[in-house]
Amino acid sequence: MAEAGQGAKKERSFSLDVFRGLTIAGMILVNTHMGTDRYGVLEHAVWNGFTPTDLVFPSFVFIMGVSIIFSMSNRSKIGQSTAKQIFHIFYRAAIIFFLGFIWHIDPLSKILPQFETIRIMGVLQRLALCYLFTSLIVMFTGRRGQLVAFVACVGGYWLLMKYAPVPGHGAGVLARDGNLAGYIDNIFLKGHLHAYNPGWDPEGLLHTLPAIGSCLLGALAAHWLRGEKSMQEKMAGLFVAGNIFILAGFVLDRYFPINKNLWSPSYVCLAGGLAMNIYAVCIWFVDFKGWNKITLPFVFLGMNSLFAYLISDLMKGIMSIIPVASDSAGKVMLIDFIFKHVYEPCLTPKTASFLFSLSYVILWMGITGLMYRKKWFVKI
Repeated sequence: MAEAGQGAKKERSFSLDVFRGLTIAGMILVNTHMGTDRYGVLEHAVWNGFTPTDLVFPSFVFIMGVSIIFSMSNRSKIGQSTAKQIFHIFYRAAIIFFLGFIWHIDPLSKILPQFETIRIMGVLQRLALCYLFTSLIVMFTGRRGQLVAFVACVGGYWLLMKYAPVPGHGAGVLARDGNLAGYIDNIFLKGHLHAYNPGWDPEGLLHTLPAIGSCLLGALAAHWLRGEKSMQEKMAGLFVAGNIFILAGFVLDRYFPINKNLWSPSYVCLAGGLAMNIYAVCIWFVDFKGWNKITLPFVFLGMNSLFAYLISDLMKGIMSIIPVASDSAGKVMLIDFIFKHVYEPCLTPKTASFLFSLSYVILWMGITGLMYRKKWFVKI
């Protein structure tokens, strides 16, 4: 845990903290599902296509790419050696990956047997790999090299998915069964895939490649924002680039459908373009117009993003195993008791589920707000 104000003065973008806080709020909102029904916008697309929920994770990956540029700039300013920076990159990636891995362990079950089927990849594991490879690419290349790496990650993935043959299916299959990404995961991760998607993992190995492209897109956007142009020119350029990428996403959708599960090139473009636009709006309100107070709750979440994401999920899990009452069906856990007695009686199922999730987001704004005032920032 680190406290603000220590060490050299750091380059920091509070608009980026707001954007990061927005994505964490979105993650908590869509992960805190209660009841039997919820609004469609809070569900993931089944396969092709997208909902607003599908755009939250890639926005965080984009933000990570932006943050890498600021972080490396700060480390260079204080004269940190290349060796120390490389060590930090591998250390941080390993910690994030490990946290994601142990998050799949059920503490109420026998630990050792779980390792026979425990899921290896996941959200944090993908973030760790995106961070690792993007950081190394940024460290050893300039803007042009990073652009080439972006094209190589996304374009190379396209070529592999469309033209590499899969035994028993052939080349170019983009359905859940028979695609190259799933085939590779079932070779190297068989028995360790997503528990609710037999034979498939939405955060698998091959489709981490275009996710690295999403992270590199954030790094390229950060280079533009750190340039010498005026703030208005930077915002306008980011917004124009965002719209171009969105258009490219819809055009490419005809050839490689927008698909979060596959992290398709069209999805990279669409999600990256929307992230650029949202970031430009955040810059406008926070850095240009000075709307700091109204956006402060998102700063709270953004400055303790990993803590809020992990511990909010942990708290939800703890609330789901604490019995507080019983009924004809058996024990009633704390989280179900709150939902059934506070939200369900006077609301429709969808509205009750949404307001419960929203209340949980607000609770975590309060928790991280207290941490912000105490200058408690959990860093890796």
